[in-house]
Amino acid sequence: MWVSRMAGVIISFTLVIVYMGRTFAAWKGVRKTEAVTENNHRELLNEWEVQNEIPNARLSHFAWQLARPDTQREKRESQTKGHVMFLKHLYSSIIAIVLFTVLTGALYPLAVTGIAQLVFPGKATGSLIHKDGKAIGSELIGQPFSNPKYFWSRPSATGPFAYNAGASSGSNYGPLNPALLDAVQKRIKDLKDADPQNTKPVPVDLVTASASGLDPHISIAAALYQLSRVARSRSMSEEKVRSLLDQYVEGRQLGFLGEPRVNVLKLNLALNETQPLSETK
Repeated sequence: MWVSRMAGVIISFTLVIVYMGRTFAAWKGVRKTEAVTENNHRELLNEWEVQNEIPNARLSHFAWQLARPDTQREKRESQTKGHVMFLKHLYSSIIAIVLFTVLTGALYPLAVTGIAQLVFPGKATGSLIHKDGKAIGSELIGQPFSNPKYFWSRPSATGPFAYNAGASSGSNYGPLNPALLDAVQKRIKDLKDADPQNTKPVPVDLVTASASGLDPHISIAAALYQLSRVARSRSMSEEKVRSLLDQYVEGRQLGFLGEPRVNVLKLNLALNETQPLSETK
């Protein structure tokens, strides 16, 4: 919605600038025409003086009056034409900005929103996930999980709280920044403390934040790293958790973009439906 509104504003201002530029060009054209007319009169006078050999200033002035047309009348006509042309372009500019403001600022967003609601209503409203009639999250925005009975999401560096959709950003720490090393070491420690028996290498996406800070997915390797912890915490078999995980693996977009991944919120909700937390030990 906001993209279409910004496009409408940009188009409207562009048209106003173009029309005002045409108005200014028309005004300059009138001024130039007046100057050319005056210069033509003077050239005509000089030629007439040379031909008639009139050196006297008073006679020269008299000759100028005879040689030139009614310049005052022409000047008034030129000014009138200039004013008419200016008002014409001014009215066109006003009509254009009103028309395109309504078209691109109201009608176009409403049309796009209406078509989106008809064609893919779920995605048009933010790909929300509902439970018991209430929106509990979005497929497009991650959520923090710290309970060992859940799969954990990829870390987020947004502020003032994690996965803040209103302040999407990364940490912007360079690879040599000590703060990045400290953050990664702390995340590794948290993972090890939650599952001391796990000796597998920690997948990189479990200890580094994404550029957006909103990633709702983790890699297959990150999910498999946490599988034994989740199964043990819920007193479920690893085979059952793995079967559930496989159901929520999303393939590459268009078959070749990105990597297979798992939506953490969807997987955790499926875990609760399979075995509610109240039934876990």
